[in-house]
Amino acid sequence: MSDAASVLDSMVDRADQLYSLPGVAVRVLDLTSQENVDAHQLKQCIENDPALTAKLLRVVNSSLFGLATPVSDLTQALALLGIKPLKLLVLGFSLPPKLMSEDGEVFRRYWQHTLTRAVAAREICLATRCAAGDELFIAALLRDVGILVLAQQAGPAYLAVWRKTADRPALREAERAALGFDHSQLTQRLMEHWKLPATLVESVSLPTDAEAVAKLPKPSRTAAKVLRLAELVAGFLAGAGPPALGEAYAQAMDFFGIDDRQLRDLVAQLQPKVVQLADVLSLKLPPGLDYQALIAQAHQRLSQVASEVVEDSLRKRGVAAATAPCATAGDELRLLAEAAKCLKTARSAPAGARSEKAKKPVAAAAGREKARALKSAPAADGKEPAAAARPSATAVAGDEPLLLEAVSSAVARCRARRMAASLLLVELDGYGELVFQAGLPKAEELLRQFESALFEAAQIEADPEPIESLRTRDSRFAVVVPFCERGTIVRLANKLLVKLRRVLDTQAGAARGRLRVCLGAATVPAPSATFPPQDLMRGAARCLGAALSAHGDGLKSIEIY
Repeated sequence: MSDAASVLDSMVDRADQLYSLPGVAVRVLDLTSQENVDAHQLKQCIENDPALTAKLLRVVNSSLFGLATPVSDLTQALALLGIKPLKLLVLGFSLPPKLMSEDGEVFRRYWQHTLTRAVAAREICLATRCAAGDELFIAALLRDVGILVLAQQAGPAYLAVWRKTADRPALREAERAALGFDHSQLTQRLMEHWKLPATLVESVSLPTDAEAVAKLPKPSRTAAKVLRLAELVAGFLAGAGPPALGEAYAQAMDFFGIDDRQLRDLVAQLQPKVVQLADVLSLKLPPGLDYQALIAQAHQRLSQVASEVVEDSLRKRGVAAATAPCATAGDELRLLAEAAKCLKTARSAPAGARSEKAKKPVAAAAGREKARALKSAPAADGKEPAAAARPSATAVAGDEPLLLEAVSSAVARCRARRMAASLLLVELDGYGELVFQAGLPKAEELLRQFESALFEAAQIEADPEPIESLRTRDSRFAVVVPFCERGTIVRLANKLLVKLRRVLDTQAGAARGRLRVCLGAATVPAPSATFPPQDLMRGAARCLGAALSAHGDGLKSIEIY
């Protein structure tokens, strides 16, 4: 037996001793496992636990179930709900008291996520009529019990990891790295030890990542889709933000044909039901939650990003927004999904991690600049040194600050030698529309090929002078060329234009007609001591803008004094 399996077994044994199911729940399991269930015996068994009886009646009368007439006793509950839903509620509300007793910010966050997911799963089932809502409600309620066990047995060390993880998949990955198993596996083993129904254990254990869900047989696949969508909704409301909502929009349409408006309405109605459920279970939730405000803000942000993509595409094509054809609901949903992916990419690493990542290329560039300065400085005998060796192009995923760093360095070196500095901006126009029409994976693959050809050709054309090649935006690139006059940068740009056209002609296929290569070049001859590097960037940007406003592929250039 592996070490991980041994640890899991010992943790399950210890948890089974510490957190046993209440006697009523065990008796309910025994009664409902019989071929002919005696409803009278079941009612008497549950009534032996007045606290559990009160919980059941309160939740049955809550907005979660929305019964037409109030239920005053268990006899009515059995008649209206049926034995299986009532049994599931008993099991769901019979978690060992020791597991329910913890308080504090972390556990409140756990219960907010868990209760929201459970209520969302039931509402999705009711809205789509795709599965039994009561069973998936309980499965969603119980599927993370392993987190509570780990938190109580591993203590502060586990809580520290839990606080730092943004979502359940990330938490499971961290658990597997540290323990060799994750909380989902622990939950499944506990459910089996408690002898819960096999169908419930199976539902609790269903995967929720898209690839695994797609491989499941149909009945299990439907349940897994409900749980995945409920997990996305709960993750969004627990703080994952607009990217999680955008992904939920896409999955809702893909799985069940639910558009963004329908899902938005469903999510906005969850909070009263979650609050009522927390009250029934005597659980505390984080204060100050407002689901309707959260979803309104997130949707506004997604819509803003999507609108910017469309308007930018229309502007570049010279189409007035007022005369553009109206987007269908499906078009809007795709735009929202793509907007969410853009936001998710931007937020995929913590701010500190992003800044450290950005510093490495800059530091490497600084080392290269130092070597170049030594090689390019005039020798003592006044002779020009040999050309510096051409470094490999660095495609840095950065933005204007990184470009400013490269431009400032080039201007400083050119000032020292009283030579010209040039900056070339290259944009693959129509990329936003390509994402909209062909999907993000295909668009990114074409952009990678375009980027590779650009950087390789730029370095070869600029030889023997060393240059910096940077990616500054989704489909915009910068080539910083020191010791380069305007005529030279224009010739280099025209050669690049020919090469990049060939790449698009070869690789873009039917999308070629929507794509343009636009270039803007700016040169400063022998920059003065007071010349601001930003002026070179602004000049190149103006030229690129002029090229984008024209028809077809194009190049515009300027010389700055």
